[in-house]
Amino acid sequence: MRWGVLLLAGWATITGGLFLGSLTGTVVAEQFGFTRNYRLLTQGLVMTGIVVPIILCLYQYFYRITGIKPKKAIYNWKKAYHFFTGMFLAIGLAFLVFFLPPHLVGFR
Repeated sequence: MRWGVLLLAGWATITGGLFLGSLTGTVVAEQFGFTRNYRLLTQGLVMTGIVVPIILCLYQYFYRITGIKPKKAIYNWKKAYHFFTGMFLAIGLAFLVFFLPPHLVGFR
């Protein structure tokens, strides 16, 4: 029963974040006349801001209901280099999509 609630909460979090991100991006693009790229950026920021904190709370709930404590804390400053590597990868990919001409990347 607990696993079902946890799975349903994860699914609802991602679905709700995707819906609210999509809705917010569309409304912002129409209100302010943003281009497609800025609409997608807004959608990504809103979805990330909603989904990540809730998923972190679900991790804590998961460890409480299972009674398992991880050997090492999953989110700590000793593993911050993984965070920064992922951040720089995302920034690099965003640079390729937003700032390079589309024909160089392969889109027309």
